Amino acid sequence: METSQELQQLAEALAKAQAELSPVPFDSNNPFYKSRYASLSAVIAEVRKVLPKHGLSIVQTPTSHMEFGVFYAGVETMLIHDSGQWIKGSVAVPVVATELIEVFTRRFNKDGDAYYASPNILQEAGKIITYLRRYGIVSILMLSAEEDIDGNEPVQQVQPVVRKVEAKKSVSEKKADEKVGDDKKQPSRPYSPEELKIALNRAAENPKLIPGTEKERSIVAAVLSQFAGDDDLRHAIQKYLFDSDSIKNVSSKMIAAAILWLDPQYDAENKEYTVPEVVIDEIEALINIL
Repeated sequence: METSQELQQLAEALAKAQAELSPVPFDSNNPFYKSRYASLSAVIAEVRKVLPKHGLSIVQTPTSHMEFGVFYAGVETMLIHDSGQWIKGSVAVPVVATELIEVFTRRFNKDGDAYYASPNILQEAGKIITYLRRYGIVSILMLSAEEDIDGNEPVQQVQPVVRKVEAKKSVSEKKADEKVGDDKKQPSRPYSPEELKIALNRAAENPKLIPGTEKERSIVAAVLSQFAGDDDLRHAIQKYLFDSDSIKNVSSKMIAAAILWLDPQYDAENKEYTVPEVVIDEIEALINIL
């Protein structure tokens, strides 16, 4: 947090404003925690009723920076008094690893020519900025804008998690022998890390295998990120399985083999990928040796 040299007039005005501010009405729902909260619009509407009467205003600006190969989006929130005194603070959260920006923005036309389009990461950055704007105002004014869920178990964990699918046999398990390695004598699943690498290489060498798309490349990276939790571990997994720590350098055939192996299904409600239990066992075994 940063402040102007003098704070007395701002402090007096803020104390009076906080005495008048009411808890912001909850107008939105969080399906992951099954709780209610006040949207950014509701927060702004509430503070506009009180702050101007005490010579106070809020200014917010979006920020961004790169750190250790990751793109961060953030918000700086400044509380200003008409005397010129001020308080400000900022917060930023990671959006995407820079090595994946091209993966998310690169597209191909029907002739196979590459071009670059507006990526979903811009939408994700926008969501993050909106979220941080709300928290910036709520924090600097000490507002109540959501239900207290301390002690309540969330429906979705804070860290993205690859959840197990039901016990019925998955597409990848049914096709394991013929798709993830055309050797009928290959070991049964779950594979050991060494067996998994061999199976992936055999599948990638299959001349009938259709090369993976750039979208599938991003899906492979997303699923591995859910397991790894950080870029260093994900890079180590990629290095072991694909002989490249950078996903963009993995061959299209290997990406196709990885998709057949992972058999990922996107859960739109929880915003995460699910994979068969046998895949979870195989990746956990790999992580244990890295």
